[in-house]
Amino acid sequence: YTVSNITGTSQINVTNLGTDPHEICINFHFLKGVGDPCAIKFQLGTSGGLYSSNGYNQSWTYFNNTSSSTMVNTRNHDQTAFWLYNDNFTSPLNIYSGNVTLRRTIIGTYLLAGSAMSDRSENNNQYSNFTNGRVDISGACTQLRIYVDNGTNFAQGSVTVRTID
Repeated sequence: YTVSNITGTSQINVTNLGTDPHEICINFHFLKGVGDPCAIKFQLGTSGGLYSSNGYNQSWTYFNNTSSSTMVNTRNHDQTAFWLYNDNFTSPLNIYSGNVTLRRTIIGTYLLAGSAMSDRSENNNQYSNFTNGRVDISGACTQLRIYVDNGTNFAQGSVTVRTID
């Protein structure tokens, strides 16, 4: 499933994932939201709907791409969605490119691993971000939604979602 230009849309709904795929890969390129703050998040779901209970757990390590930068570790516990990018980066000036892979361990339980880069065209700041997480959606995964959390739209970017059964 590919959306080459998501400008002006508030969410991407992928309802054809199959039934509980072994792997779900989300690739995103030059993704940017509108409004401040604008967190880009995603949820998994079953045939009964999206899972929005407080069961998404995620951690990050990130650093500025300079030779003197130190790493920073953050986490979110019992959230209602995964963050596509770190929760410290919610400015609408940030542009995100990277990927997130979810691997099923047992029915409805997924481990997340991802890496991405954030940059800003007005000041050439660049950050590297690495993330891990887990969620149990209490059933076979059949869908996902990627959305801008503040209710506005995507300003630019493309997204591809692939699965391995």
